[in-house]
Amino acid sequence: MGKEIRRGLALQDFECMIDNLEAFLDTLADPKTDFRVKLMDYAKIREDVSEFCRFYAKWLGSSLMERLRHEVYELLEEAVSWWGGQVLYDEIEVLRKCLRKRDSSKNLVIEMICN
Repeated sequence: MGKEIRRGLALQDFECMIDNLEAFLDTLADPKTDFRVKLMDYAKIREDVSEFCRFYAKWLGSSLMERLRHEVYELLEEAVSWWGGQVLYDEIEVLRKCLRKRDSSKNLVIEMICN
């Protein structure tokens, strides 16, 4: 296989990997998507990145591919950490609303008793 064809395929595969990564980030940010789907997509994109880097290491150099894999994994970890923070933040907001309702109900009962 010629160098130009290999470069073209590598670029095409890289673009596909980036598209898959963007799709995963969109899925991660979608609050309607079940967390199990997000976790399965996370595992899939990590495997895709690893496979891409392993395959192209022989033509593009293992140190370059190792660095690429490390950078993408770091991005994925930050995204998952953000998602976990969002889920926690959402849960805290729900808890706050429940507490406000409870406090409002308690105050209403106290007012009714006092009047």
